[in-house]
Amino acid sequence: MFDVALDEDGRPIIAPSPDDVPSLLVSTAPAQRFRVQTGNWRAEVTAAELGELLQEYDVDVLFNPGGPASIRLIGGVFAESVTV
Repeated sequence: MFDVALDEDGRPIIAPSPDDVPSLLVSTAPAQRFRVQTGNWRAEVTAAELGELLQEYDVDVLFNPGGPASIRLIGGVFAESVTV
């Protein structure tokens, strides 16, 4: 399960990754959320649901942005790997 950062209108936050690629901001645990400047999160998102969001917005995914183990995955590859 993942948590997706949302803006004030309830839409997923898309921001540049450290290598400047538009990415959905995703937390792998509640303790990782504090680095993202939002109080609005969609919690308990499954891998399949995250894959759908990545396809809908055509972006990559940045896990645990700002953290010591932050990682960006190519959205299309992630979505393809979780789609049955």
